[in-house]
Amino acid sequence: MKKSSILLTILGTTLIVFGLSVFAYSRTIAQQGTSSVEQPSQKTAQAPQNAQRVEATIYDKPRLLIIPRLGLTLPVIDGLYNPATKQWNVSNAAVQYATITTPANNNSGNTFIYGHNFPGLLKRLPELQAGDEIILVTEKGYWFTYRHTSRKETNPLDDSLFYYSGPPIVTMQTCSGVFDQNRLLLTFGLVKVEKS
Repeated sequence: MKKSSILLTILGTTLIVFGLSVFAYSRTIAQQGTSSVEQPSQKTAQAPQNAQRVEATIYDKPRLLIIPRLGLTLPVIDGLYNPATKQWNVSNAAVQYATITTPANNNSGNTFIYGHNFPGLLKRLPELQAGDEIILVTEKGYWFTYRHTSRKETNPLDDSLFYYSGPPIVTMQTCSGVFDQNRLLLTFGLVKVEKS
């Protein structure tokens, strides 16, 4: 590959990452004036009153992550993956839904959520234990509840989660290891879907 092609690739990637960071930051600032529930919080959002169980098949993008055990409510923004470099764009202000994976649903597939190993984001993810629940609230107001079933530590280039097929699950990822050189993956199975 020519040096000019390499430089153009690096420049293009840098501009994309910068643009996405600016978008994520501006979205976070905009949300501060509109809804406190979408801000990173140590308080857990309340489940919808008079919620009804959903029977139809639903696919919807997650926009809020609630982790009751950790007392966290975090905004979820779209995340992008580059298959050629096996790298993700990563926000400093939110967790991200990998748009190349299945949206939250009650049918099948893996919804992938990832974020920095930062206080106020996913630093405390290792504290979750088997049976702990998380909730994804979607764009259209569906509440997907999942239960923690397994965990593993892997390397940053492991893309095996993209080949999952089976009942609906969520995989959450953050950095791990002394130098953040590894990735911690926690898997959650779907328990229920409700609509307020």
